[in-house]
Amino acid sequence: FCTLVQSPIIKPVHGGEVASRLVSNSDSTLATRLARSPATLQHYVPGTNVRSYVVGDTLFHLELATTHVDFRTDDELLPVATTVPSTIETLAVALCRAFSMHWCAIDWRVTPDKQYYFLEANPCPYFLYAEQVTGLNITAALIDVLTQT
Repeated sequence: FCTLVQSPIIKPVHGGEVASRLVSNSDSTLATRLARSPATLQHYVPGTNVRSYVVGDTLFHLELATTHVDFRTDDELLPVATTVPSTIETLAVALCRAFSMHWCAIDWRVTPDKQYYFLEANPCPYFLYAEQVTGLNITAALIDVLTQT
């Protein structure tokens, strides 16, 4: 994979590290990096980040516009509420349900020509900061879903 993809991204599965570009595709560099923790390798998709919070049938979408490979490393980033095409909303709900979750955050990369690429579905997403900055009431929707009988 690393020999076929120019400057792939390496994303740790756990351990508190963030996604970064794999600077060298050499076997020794990759082996050293993987020795620290398991990781996912992916093709770098140019564009912006969109996060969809799926809470039951309720959806909230944020744009996380940054030039950083991982938006979590951008101290200047402010999430902005946004909209997504209805096909992406349908897909987001379907993905959440396919993983047997009642709520999750789905991360997308959106290219300049508006193509959406699914990155991951997070079962335990951080949302309070995004809620505070945007005014979206994710907490109320989450309480409703989790207290339904």
